[in-house]
Parts: sequence; structure tokens; C-alpha cells
Amino acid sequence: MLRIYNWLTRCSLSPYHFALRFYSKNQWLFNECDLSEMYVLGSGPGGQSINTTANCVVLKHIPTGIMVKCQDSRELERNRELARQRLNDKLDVHFNGENSRIQQLRHREKSKEHQLYLRSKRRLAAKQAFKSTVGLKKNSLLIQNDVNIGLKDDT
Repeated sequence: MLRIYNWLTRCSLSPYHFALRFYSKNQWLFNECDLSEMYVLGSGPGGQSINTTANCVVLKHIPTGIMVKCQDSRELERNRELARQRLNDKLDVHFNGENSRIQQLRHREKSKEHQLYLRSKRRLAAKQAFKSTVGLKKNSLLIQNDVNIGLKDDT
């Protein structure tokens, strides 16, 4: 019991957990009064069930004019939540540009890909250098053997 209590107090006092508790991921960059929300009939694959229910959510941020359409789930509430998350991401890109969360993730992925590319180029160069040195050694051994054979033939 003491171990559990110590673990709980230690975790609750760490800066990481403190930040998680007070800064959730769902801090919206918009007010609900700035939104226009519509429920429309779905489209696409899914048959009659998708065509008859209005579970597709269209959100419009009135000040910027950014629109988001979400039809990922069958449930209207889940689609409303997903649409708000997407709108939040789009507004983040709109307001913050290169400093937005999505752009930072893209930049991080591109830098990882570039590092992998450079690593593969270094490996290829090292392999070619190794093969060229091994090839020189083989050629020099062949030349020495030819010279030795030639000397033996002369005697």
C-alpha cells in the first residue's frame, strides 16, 4: 500500500503529469459561438444506411471561413468531436503557420528521412571505398603472381 501511495504522489508531482493534467490536447483555438454546425446526409460507400442518416458534420469557422466535413464514424457525437479536432488543426496551421503542431511534425519527419538518406549515402560510399581497396589488393596479388610465374618461366 505504501508503494502505491509513493508512486501516486511522485507521479502527481512530476512536471510532466502536472502539465498533462492542466493542459489537455483539447484546448480549442476557437469559441463555440464562432462556429456554424450543420448535419447533412452522408455520401460514399456504405449503402442505404449512410444515405438515410444525417451523421455527417460540417463545421464552418465564421471569422476565417474555414470549413471541415467529417463522416468517419456512424455516430453523430463522434463525428462532431472529430470535426472539431480537424478544425482546430486547420486553425492552428492558419494562425501559426510553420510553428503549428502539424508543421513541426512534418518537419521532424522530413529531417528523419533526410538523416536516413545521408546515412545510406555514407554507407554506400564506405562500401565502394572498401571494394576499391580490396580490388586493388586483389589486382596487386594477381600482378605479383603473374610476375612470379613469369620469373619461373624464364629460369
